Amino acid sequence: MSKKVHALTTATLTSIFSKPTRLYSHNDCFNIKAFPWKSIPQGLDPVNDYRASFIAGKKALGKLAVYRNKAERRVKASISTIFPNDALKGHDYIVFLKPAAVSTKWSDLEAQVHQAASKIQSLNTKRTSPRRPTQ
Repeated sequence: MSKKVHALTTATLTSIFSKPTRLYSHNDCFNIKAFPWKSIPQGLDPVNDYRASFIAGKKALGKLAVYRNKAERRVKASISTIFPNDALKGHDYIVFLKPAAVSTKWSDLEAQVHQAASKIQSLNTKRTSPRRPTQ
């Protein structure tokens, strides 16, 4: 079951675009960074919702908009099917697309999205888990 992917506003995207984060994943088809919400966006539920923006640059994917749009559509569709179950809610995601997103088989693309969501979730649990006292 796919769910609508809420987009980041331009103001929000520019404010978090260059911030460092430890919640990231790299794949053949895309790089993804996650940022926890500082405040709850209007109309969204931090328990059930997330937001994502997709960056398909001309340098990375080529001059033709057809390729950039196809890569964005494919990754957005796979994220809309995988993320409702596997992704961290209450986070903003920035997805940087790569050329392989256009030609990769659909099953491989979905596997990469699932792997990215799992990695970000494991990095988040490491970050939020209490530290052991040193002896």
